[in-house]
Amino acid sequence: MLETNTSTRFSILFKSNSVTTGNTNPENGSESIFIFRNQSNQIVVHRNDAIGEGSITVSNAIGQKLVNMSTTGTVTVVEQRMLPGVYMVTVDVLGKSTTKKITIY
Repeated sequence: MLETNTSTRFSILFKSNSVTTGNTNPENGSESIFIFRNQSNQIVVHRNDAIGEGSITVSNAIGQKLVNMSTTGTVTVVEQRMLPGVYMVTVDVLGKSTTKKITIY
């Protein structure tokens, strides 16, 4: 990372203690969650361990919630058709949250 002091530019760093990006760390018995786009441009959530009820929230690039649904076992496919764009997918299971950016083409 390059750091520069200048009066013509600025940067903003957003931090959150409750949200992780990518996969949940499987320490202390927590599960791994994988969020990806399949060949049909559908959002897929894969949970290695389907213990506990979970929820999936899909938001667009400006934060509007488009989908809010429950997980259905180890693999959940978001059936709603998404227009091409960038989406944030958040999976909440047993008080842990995982968020990943997904691009639909």
